[in-house]
Amino acid sequence: MAWRASVRRAAIGAAALLLASHPLSARSGADETPAPRPVQIHFVDNFTQTFAVPPEFLWAELKRMYIDGNKYRDLGFAIEVLPPTPEAPLGGTIVSQGDGKTIDRRTALFTAIDDTRRFLALRVIYSTGIAAEVSYDVREAPGGSLVQLIVHAQQPMPATATPHDAAAVRREAGALTTFHYDQLVTMWAAEAQRVEALYRAGAAPAPR
Repeated sequence: MAWRASVRRAAIGAAALLLASHPLSARSGADETPAPRPVQIHFVDNFTQTFAVPPEFLWAELKRMYIDGNKYRDLGFAIEVLPPTPEAPLGGTIVSQGDGKTIDRRTALFTAIDDTRRFLALRVIYSTGIAAEVSYDVREAPGGSLVQLIVHAQQPMPATATPHDAAAVRREAGALTTFHYDQLVTMWAAEAQRVEALYRAGAAPAPR
């Protein structure tokens, strides 16, 4: 969940198969050909960003961003906090934005929140069809701290992409990885500036 980078291609959902009111529709279905399932593209990001703040400060801010939803709230998303359930024992969030025609909806379910190790992991489902397993690992580093972000994501192969052979899928996965990594570089550079400014403001001595 962890993330706001948009992919460069819209994910294509599988179309529902409608049964016509024809006498043949009452048959057992042996003559029906199921719609082909879209090929899934899998890609991985392994990204690290350094911060000139203590790891405890970065970890607290990371939790405000993703567990409390402040990152998306500041971007104008509506936030719904999901209570713990047997399927999601640590709870989660749903963030959404848009009008009735186009809605950006992201459901995050937390799978690990470890204050001792400063480790956060979650599953995210996007309304575009993208699904991802995301982890944030905050560690001490020279001059402050760092966060390592690892993302295992998948999305349907665009319907316009042909052929759906292994080489085509590899090319698409490589292009997505490059594009998304570039987005992460831009996004987290801005986050580093913001978090460091917050720390300086809080760490500055009070005026006399």
